[in-house]
Amino acid sequence: MGNVEISLETSDGTILRNPTEGQIAAALNRFGKDLDHCNFTYGDAFLSAYGDARTGIFLTYTDSAGREFSSDDSLGPEEVTRIFLNAAEGKEDWKSTVNFKQEVSGPSQSAATPSSGAGKNINGNKTLKEELLDSVKNQAIRGLGRLAEKGVRGLFRK
Repeated sequence: MGNVEISLETSDGTILRNPTEGQIAAALNRFGKDLDHCNFTYGDAFLSAYGDARTGIFLTYTDSAGREFSSDDSLGPEEVTRIFLNAAEGKEDWKSTVNFKQEVSGPSQSAATPSSGAGKNINGNKTLKEELLDSVKNQAIRGLGRLAEKGVRGLFRK
């Protein structure tokens, strides 16, 4: 996977450095069982995946301008594995093979909630890791809402 530092961090805290295709696939297939999300880091960029391996996995990424995008449709574990591997190889065509939509930024939950200052760096701001975790959590909540909406639509189609 080249000279770029690559890692896969799962929601149980496991970090795999330079994961193999098999390790990525195995982690994604655990979604909906004992894992609910993971972050795939390649160089300075990352992709987040969340969902359920049986009903669908959603992806999010942030581009170089700081805009956040999320997949509009769910994907299977095999397709997400392929996307992670392509991203690790520096290929960007995966961005056009998936229907991504730009997320509209609104007031963050943390800004609306009083805080004691815990979880902030010395300047009073959240660290990059905390911001990324908040972003993944927000995306997971949005994704679960989309899964529920699609499930309800499916009930009415029958």
